[in-house]
Amino acid sequence: MLYSVLSALNVQTVLIGLVVVLVVSKLRQRWKYNMPPGPFCWPLIGSYEVIQAKYLHEIFGKFTQKYGPVFTVSLGPYQMVVLNDINSVTEALVKSKADFANRPSIHSVDVLTEGGKDIAFANYTPTWKLHRKIAGKALRQYLAGNHLEKVLHESMNKCLPLMAKENGAFNPENYIDLMVFNILNAVCFGESVELDDPEFVTFMKMDKDATEMVGKGFVEDMFPIMYKIWTTNKYRTVIKMFDELTSIIKRKFNEHEKTFSSGMSASLIFLYKCSL
Repeated sequence: MLYSVLSALNVQTVLIGLVVVLVVSKLRQRWKYNMPPGPFCWPLIGSYEVIQAKYLHEIFGKFTQKYGPVFTVSLGPYQMVVLNDINSVTEALVKSKADFANRPSIHSVDVLTEGGKDIAFANYTPTWKLHRKIAGKALRQYLAGNHLEKVLHESMNKCLPLMAKENGAFNPENYIDLMVFNILNAVCFGESVELDDPEFVTFMKMDKDATEMVGKGFVEDMFPIMYKIWTTNKYRTVIKMFDELTSIIKRKFNEHEKTFSSGMSASLIFLYKCSL
């Protein structure tokens, strides 16, 4: 019986010690970096109200009233400072934009961007500035002609007749998605496809599904050890989708590169490569 009591005490001691260490570590981190005020954050879990919130803007509005327009929240091991008014956003993104230009290191983002090899999620480095400059040059070159105007008219002429067939009130979301995705497809690849084209439909569905799942986040990012021992079906599905999307994009680019001539309407991605 004494052994059982000692064993139970040892387990309790270990658990209490672990909790104390985690709490002290969290508090020390906040004091070290002088973080703005915010709701209580549980060790390993973070801000419970944020995790279970259906709409982040609602819970952030509540926090703004309590802690002010700048506050700190945590999602798992990640601490985030939220800017929730025009003055603080202008201060960070306009007046001091270089100081806030880097991106956090999140495993899922690194995987999906091949280590931050893009413009949106890459760190603020000389390489990033060069790529941004090249992309801006390609975009200006594309907009110099009437390519975009033609693309817009062609896409609208395909989508608007479908909307005209509706009777009474209807949700235009699907039609707007069709129109926007068709425009992006034409801008990026230099071709406007039919809205019922099988590859176009598949590409659009995969992109929408992947974007929706990524937007809701991954449990693995809150508990990074899961990447090494077990990944969720959602994470594996998104990775597979992105591999398929990347494969389609690379094939389209290679086909377009082989058939491109100076007399053809340019595509944005080809102009980007020509600007390198």
